[in-house]
Parts: sequence; C-alpha cells; structure tokens
Amino acid sequence: MEEKVVVVEEDKKSRVVEKEEDQSLAAQSFHDNTVKPKEVSHEVSVGVLSDSSTLVNGDSVSKQNDEPSLGSSLHLTSENLSPENVSEKGARPRNHFDQPSGGASSPNHACVNLAKNVGEMRTGTELVPQCWEQVSLSPALREEDQFVWPEIRDSLILSIVQQFIEDSAIVVREAAARNLTLLLPLFPTMDTYFKVEELMFQLVCDPSGVVVETTLKQLVPAVNKWGNKLDHILRVLLSYIKLCSGQFRCPPLSGVEGSVESHLHVLGERERWNVDVLPRMLEEILPYVHQKAIEMCPVSSDPETAGTIFSKSFLELYAGGHVQLPAFEWLHVDCFPALIQLACLLPPKEDTLRSQITKFLLAVSELYGDSYLTHTMLPVFLLAVGEEAELTFFPSATHSGIKGLRPRTTVAKRLATMCVLPLLLAGVLGGPSKHEQLVEYLRK
Repeated sequence: MEEKVVVVEEDKKSRVVEKEEDQSLAAQSFHDNTVKPKEVSHEVSVGVLSDSSTLVNGDSVSKQNDEPSLGSSLHLTSENLSPENVSEKGARPRNHFDQPSGGASSPNHACVNLAKNVGEMRTGTELVPQCWEQVSLSPALREEDQFVWPEIRDSLILSIVQQFIEDSAIVVREAAARNLTLLLPLFPTMDTYFKVEELMFQLVCDPSGVVVETTLKQLVPAVNKWGNKLDHILRVLLSYIKLCSGQFRCPPLSGVEGSVESHLHVLGERERWNVDVLPRMLEEILPYVHQKAIEMCPVSSDPETAGTIFSKSFLELYAGGHVQLPAFEWLHVDCFPALIQLACLLPPKEDTLRSQITKFLLAVSELYGDSYLTHTMLPVFLLAVGEEAELTFFPSATHSGIKGLRPRTTVAKRLATMCVLPLLLAGVLGGPSKHEQLVEYLRK
C-alpha cells in the first residue's frame, strides 16, 4: 500500500500538522476471525505533543461498523513510533494506518513504544484511555501501564476493570477476571487492596458460570497471595453467606406465623445462584485456611497421627487454651454455625444447594483428618440437630456459642431435622471413616 507521509513543521511558537481529512486514530474491524486488509483512502495526521496539545487529535474513532466484534483491535504501525522518530523537542512521531502484515510491525509494540517516549503523565491521561476505548484489556494496555504514574495507573486500571465487570457480554467479564489476575503484581502498594477484593467478590457472584469458574480458580488464589489478607477475605465471605441467602429479601414459604414453612424462604434466581457459588468459594479457599492454621500451630510428633497435624493430642492442647489459632478456630466457631443458619432457610426442594454445603464439609474432614472430624465437627452438628454431644476438645470460651446451636423450640427442632440433619448424615458421617457410625446412627 502506498503510504502518505505527513510533514511536521515547527516554528517558534507552535508546531503545525498538515492533514487532508481526519485527524483521529481509528481501529479496523475484522469479521469472522479472518484478517482482511482494508485499504485506507485518506491520510491520518498525528498532532504534536506540546503542553497544550492532545495525544490523539479528534474525538471520533473510525470504525467499520458501530458494534465491532470482540476480536477487533487497534492496528497501529510501530515503524514511526520508535525512539529514533521522536524528537527531543517532544514532537509526536508521524503515524498512519497500515494494513496488518506478518512483519515486525505490531500495534502492541507501537503503543508501548509511544508510552516509553511520551512520559508517564501523557501515557496515563491520554494514551491509555484511548486504548481503553478501542481494545478489550489488550497486552498493549497491560504493558503501557508501567509508564504511567503509579497513583494514576492503579485507579485507572481498576476503573477500567470495573467497567468490564459490568459489561453485558460474558466473554468481557471473564476477560476482566483473567486480566485482573495478571495485573495484581503491577500494583506497587496495598492501597488498592480493598477495591480489588470488592471486584473479586463481585465476580464470584457473577451470573455466568464461566466467569465464576475463572474467578475461583485464578483470581481468588491470586488476590489471597498478593494481598495476604486471608482473615479479611474470610470475614467478608461469611457476611456474604449470611446476607446473600435471601433471608431479608425473599418471601417466606408460608405466611402462617409460627409454622415451619414461615422460616423457610423462596429463593429467587439470583439468591439461589449466590447460595450455590459461595460454598464453592469456601471449598476453593479452604486449603489456604488449612495451611495458615498449620503454620501457626506446633507440629505434633504423636506416632498415632501418621503425619496428621490436628491430632487428638493437639486438640487437647487447644482445648486447654495453650495455643491460640484464629485460622483453626474460624471453621467451627464461625463457619459451621453460618452454614447451619443458611441451611435452616432452605426449603426441602433446594437439595442442590445443600449438596454444595455437603461437599465443603467432606473437604474439611478429608483435609483436617479423622481426629478433627470426630472431636470437633461431629459435636457441632450433633448439637445443631438436637442431640447430645461432649465439648471436651473445645476451649471453655467457645462452649456457649456452640451450645447455642441446639434447637430449643418444637419448630426449631423440626427445622433442624428437615434442614441440618441431611448435612450431618452426608457431610459429617458420610466420610469413609464414619461408615459404621453412620449405620449405627441411622438405626436409632
């Protein structure tokens, strides 16, 4: 293709750029995943980087159609964006649209080269916003942000991600989760942590299974590693479990006050989805809770434990108040009661939601071992269904809270039988090591 070169002339007061038609940068759209070069019939001139000029002349972006496909990208040539073509006086390099080719020319390299030479302020205030308007979290955007002032960059990037998360297209929201994962190491401080955590929970509760899966498998572990604030994630997660079950917004199953059905709730589609995904997040984050508890506790050398950290001898130390383990205690003091409360709101037909809670309980018993299952988990759920249980391996400070799970009224006992008993049978006694005890319990 024949290229037209724009001549930049400079006088004492200003730099003038001649142009024939449009001064705006544009993006070529490609359809059906096929690269089809389209000849450009006009010159595109590029302005001069001066104190009063703008990085991209013009407000409009030329497009092949109003709604380009997600695969469209900004096609700039890097030929004229190299350091050699940027004058010491700050003149903007000559630029034009070029058809894509297999050569070294790359839109990503072009944008990054320009970012290197125009400085942090212009990259943050002009170049990156223009890329945001034309591409979907492209590699160029990720590479450019290193040339932006950190104060501008962090808020700008999170603002962009927030808009992607609110996009109606699933593929865009899923890309936001993946790219936020990649961007975390680029944040130099923890000033943005709580905003990142907020975005993470927003993605966890996304209505798309694809977005949720990417968030749970990629973003959640990355945020935990980057922020190192597992305790705060757990507190927020439990608050979501308590509030997102629909108890404040969903109508009761029956309007008859005092009946069992009046305590159960008809979940809407959104509430049902949240109740389904939050136990899944619990299961995904459980290994990190387990690891943190191990790091904070003395390693047992009891040969009977066969390598299990949370042995009976360790639980005796814990019950005597000799070790303080918030990460270990969180499970039976905070998490189990929250799940029991949630289960007591679910009608019998919501077996799928109870199954998610059951899977989490089975994962706990497998990870923490048989001693924990026998002496900690089992007493909690036995009390929750109205049975007798010993709290020998619990610190005295936790006794009142655990005993408070016992149903007191006739309606509460019926609710426990209907909603909590399935968790006890399938999630606690359903493990391989408790088969005989399960059979014995069912014979009663």
